[in-house]
Amino acid sequence: TITDTLSIEDNEISAKDIKLFPIPTKDYLNISTPLVLDALIIYDINGKQVFKIKSPQRRIHIQSLNSGVYFIKFDVDNNFVTKRIVKL
Repeated sequence: TITDTLSIEDNEISAKDIKLFPIPTKDYLNISTPLVLDALIIYDINGKQVFKIKSPQRRIHIQSLNSGVYFIKFDVDNNFVTKRIVKL
C-alpha cells in the first residue's frame, strides 16, 4: 500500500532553511544550510542587482559592497528565499 504522497509543499523552502551570520557583517558572510544552493543574487535597498554567484560556497566575501542594507535571494532548484543583511 502507498502511505506517503508527494505534494507541492514537499519542494518548498523557507527562510528558516538558510541561516546567515554574522549579521551585521563587514567582509564576509557565512551560509548555514542543508540545501544545495544553485545561486545567490544580492540586491541593494533600491532593488538593483549588485552581485551574483552560481553554486555559492558556504562563505562569501562581500568586502567590495558599500555599507548598507542588502537583500540576498537564494535559488534552490528554482525555489527562492530572500533574506536581509546589513553590511557595515
